[in-house]
Amino acid sequence: MLEIDRTQGRRAFGEDPEGYKGARPDYPSVLYEILETHCGLRPGTRTFEIGPGPGLATRHLLELGASPLTVIEPDPRLAKFLAGKLGAAFPQLDIQVGTFEEVTLPPSAFDLGACASAFHWIDESVGLRKAARMLVPGGWWAMWWNVFSDTAGDDPFHQATQPLLKVLERSPAQGSSIRPGFALDVDSRIAAMKSVDDFTDISYQIVERKIVYD
Repeated sequence: MLEIDRTQGRRAFGEDPEGYKGARPDYPSVLYEILETHCGLRPGTRTFEIGPGPGLATRHLLELGASPLTVIEPDPRLAKFLAGKLGAAFPQLDIQVGTFEEVTLPPSAFDLGACASAFHWIDESVGLRKAARMLVPGGWWAMWWNVFSDTAGDDPFHQATQPLLKVLERSPAQGSSIRPGFALDVDSRIAAMKSVDDFTDISYQIVERKIVYD
């Protein structure tokens, strides 16, 4: 199975923003509790978000007080969708159109950086170094994913659907028979962060839950 090219992946989700939003599950509430209790998210927290997509995490960040919230979205169609859905209600939302690697943003200007289910589309080394430069001393960086599998063992649903998906290209977020997916390859993610001297106090957490689809 081929891996989707990074450039293609950055523009693959803007064909139908409303449908894409409806198909994606939200993130568990404990995630936002961690951002508040551990990462300092509160009213007035200067925040940037990479790859907001249809804005599932973006809305929560805004409602919890992120202000200003600068989002960097490479797909102009999704950027327009975000502006229509959230722009009027949240004037503190600043939408930058472009890739994170290329967009010009001020250094040492943010208290919190976030990326929800999107950092596998970023050049990891470049992205982490840029995120670190943008944070104030003592600022926080948080990235998270929804992973559709059972980490405890065999996953009958995924086994049953694999024959249907064999002809499709694979996202870098997905694992294979020889390596875990991007999000669950914890050792690699931590090693990449440790290679950037600015990141300390690195931790991760796996939150397991069940979602029922019709």
